[in-house]
Amino acid sequence: MALFFTVFFFYGKFVNRPPDAFNFVIPDGWTFRAAVEGLVNARTPVIDFKGFTPSELSIPLQGTTVETNSLVAAIAKLQDFGKSPIPAYKLVGKEPLIRVEKIS
Repeated sequence: MALFFTVFFFYGKFVNRPPDAFNFVIPDGWTFRAAVEGLVNARTPVIDFKGFTPSELSIPLQGTTVETNSLVAAIAKLQDFGKSPIPAYKLVGKEPLIRVEKIS
């Protein structure tokens, strides 16, 4: 029993925890909207798009693996993988409500 309490109270102080990581595979041809929703639904259920046209949200992406240290960084990297240019955007809010807002 004493061993349990020793481990319970001191485990986090002597064991290095790995840094936060976010890895996600994007299949070739997924749309910008599907990729954002897939990333967000893995962590939080609410997403909103503001200022995008339906055709902009439907831009297909190249298949890739997104490896970052956060959800926000993963969504920001999607712009690099569009098969055609994705308009500039910013993320507004934080979990559980994230808005992807087109920069005019």
